[in-house]
Amino acid sequence: MTFMDLLRALLPKTLRRHGLEQQAESALICYQAERWYADHLPAVAQSLRSTVFRDGVLQVECETSIAAQELRLHEAALLAALQESVPGTRITGLRISRAN
Repeated sequence: MTFMDLLRALLPKTLRRHGLEQQAESALICYQAERWYADHLPAVAQSLRSTVFRDGVLQVECETSIAAQELRLHEAALLAALQESVPGTRITGLRISRAN
């Protein structure tokens, strides 16, 4: 067993034991979404910010209405990519709001 295999085995157990599993999952999904924006929506990526993932819904703040519209147009592709990148997590939708 390599060090990385050992880490992969221990990390989820440790997070669960300390009650941090949901926070870690939320952070991972937000990070993956930010990467997706940069790769697939480069023109508006700077205007999109994933804030939290809770109860299957990713909350995204948009600085402009154009960014919100672009995200809404590509919502299905984003959700599919997130589902693929974080298997075992049920991702049901986006909640898009205006950034303050």
